[in-house]
Amino acid sequence: MAHPVLFGLLGAFVVSRLILRRRRWRHAYGHGGCGRRFRGGPIDLGAPDGGGDERRRFPPWGRHARRFRRWQRWQDEAQAEVKVPSVDVVGSLEMNQRQREIFDDVVGKAKSKLAAPELAEAFAIIGREPFEREAVEFLVGKGELADDLEHLHFSLTPEQRAKLRSVASA
Repeated sequence: MAHPVLFGLLGAFVVSRLILRRRRWRHAYGHGGCGRRFRGGPIDLGAPDGGGDERRRFPPWGRHARRFRRWQRWQDEAQAEVKVPSVDVVGSLEMNQRQREIFDDVVGKAKSKLAAPELAEAFAIIGREPFEREAVEFLVGKGELADDLEHLHFSLTPEQRAKLRSVASA
């Protein structure tokens, strides 16, 4: 006879506990507490979330993680720009003021007519002993530029020509 009353009280107790628990959860996640200032879930304080995509997909110690890291390094290397070291020709040749003026004049004219590989080949020809006028004319054609390259060759000392050969071949 007391069973229906007990079952009713037990049911009411369970329902009240569920309602209170839901109220606590809503209060904990900012849906009802603190004067309703915070809405929409937990507060983000700016801490990093931890790990990239690879940590969510597979554990960091597994075969797939190693493969992913290897693939990522390969992608980073492919996207990295290859930096070619610039060569300071004037600084390495230790030219005086007159030689530097001649060199700047000749290089200014040569850059307008020749591409970088052809300019390097012209420097290699200038550095040779003895000067080969035919090779220069074959490369740049007959005219003022060939004369200027010959003038530059004869303004350099033999040591400077040797350095120019090594710089042009690099």
